[in-house]
Amino acid sequence: MHVCCSFVAVELMRNGVDPSVAAAAAIRRISRVYPSSSAALVALNMTGDYGKFQCTFYVSFIFFIFTYILFIYLCSIYFYFLLTIFIFLSFISYRKREIG
Repeated sequence: MHVCCSFVAVELMRNGVDPSVAAAAAIRRISRVYPSSSAALVALNMTGDYGKFQCTFYVSFIFFIFTYILFIYLCSIYFYFLLTIFIFLSFISYRKREIG
């Protein structure tokens, strides 16, 4: 709570700064107070722009942004998967009625 990097990032973005610059400023504030620390921050503004900054020494920083288009794509894959299962199970039950 001593550094409040999320508060710094939000205040900078509220003043019109790009999210990647805001994340960098917040993480630099942490590294001034704790020089040997590892930290990472993802900043996201109201328009959907995002930025990240890290000061990790041994680990790479990977993050994932879930968008509406990706949601629709995953739902369509899930729908076709369920449809395939339904058709397969219907075929098996039809074959059992035909044989028996």
